[in-house]
Amino acid sequence: MLAWKVTMCTPEYPGGRDIVLISNDITFANGTFGPPEDAVFQRASEYARALGIPRIYMAANSGARLGVSDAVKKSFRVQFVDASDPAKGVQYLWLSAKDKEALGSAVVTEAVAVQPGDGDEDGPERHSVHHKIVAIIGHEEGLGVESLQGASLIAAETSIANREIFTLGYSTARNIGIGSYVLRLGHRVVQQRQAPIILTGFQALNKLLGNDVYESNLQLGGPEVMSGNGVAHLLADSDQQAVCQIVHWLGFVPKAVGAPLPLLLSVEARDADGNLAATSSQGAVLARRQPSSVTAASTSSTSSTSSTSTSTTSTTSSSTGVGVEAAEAAEAAKAADRKSVV
Repeated sequence: MLAWKVTMCTPEYPGGRDIVLISNDITFANGTFGPPEDAVFQRASEYARALGIPRIYMAANSGARLGVSDAVKKSFRVQFVDASDPAKGVQYLWLSAKDKEALGSAVVTEAVAVQPGDGDEDGPERHSVHHKIVAIIGHEEGLGVESLQGASLIAAETSIANREIFTLGYSTARNIGIGSYVLRLGHRVVQQRQAPIILTGFQALNKLLGNDVYESNLQLGGPEVMSGNGVAHLLADSDQQAVCQIVHWLGFVPKAVGAPLPLLLSVEARDADGNLAATSSQGAVLARRQPSSVTAASTSSTSSTSSTSTSTTSTTSSSTGVGVEAAEAAEAAKAADRKSVV
């Protein structure tokens, strides 16, 4: 689990705005949530709440981490129903006395008496007692219910954050179990079209149903499902498009709780008399947007204004009648400017 405090310079906040960005690391343990990952997520979310700034979650995970101790996996042995035909099934998993002693409290076992060599294929080594594995505790952290406890912790934290700050999640790859819950508990969700949001994989459901009902995880939590039921608010074809959508959405969110709403600087400009006047760039935009007749009127009014300015500076060679006509032309030009802007 990774977390950053990011300062972004956006059109609404050219001086910068802060967000807290949280992301799974799918290259580590398939992005699963264990106690350390849950702690990082919780503290980063609490930090965002303390500052009152938006929290963005980039989600790509495999749900809560439930595993088996690596030390046990290297040591256990299998007692088959029929050693000559493993397809008949397994009776139990067991450890030798030496391995049991080495693992210590990592496993709970019970002794099973066997005939030496009975289903025991250890070459010259024969065992009269199998230490049947009853429970695996493991020395590693995060193999059992503690991962589920951590999952409930970050779900509760996200619910609190939902009430206090703006929260948005982006499903950039598959999300399973608690990863999907945390996405759903946020204010807004952006989903990549190939990134399912599910609780259980389709293979497990097919086994439960006893039939191949589903062919992929997208049938369970793809965009057709999640956009239709309101979980996903926006869909994206790529990560770049999703990031653009997130930044655009943040343009409607204050930089912090209680701050004024974000506003873009107005493109309007006024002359010395307080009348609305278009800047050169605005005039170009208006020329593209207005009908040709209005554009022509704006162009003629601009040329009239230029001629008026020239005539009024040469007052020594102008008569009173010409000055009145120039003033009337100037007023007409201003009216045309206001009309073109509107």
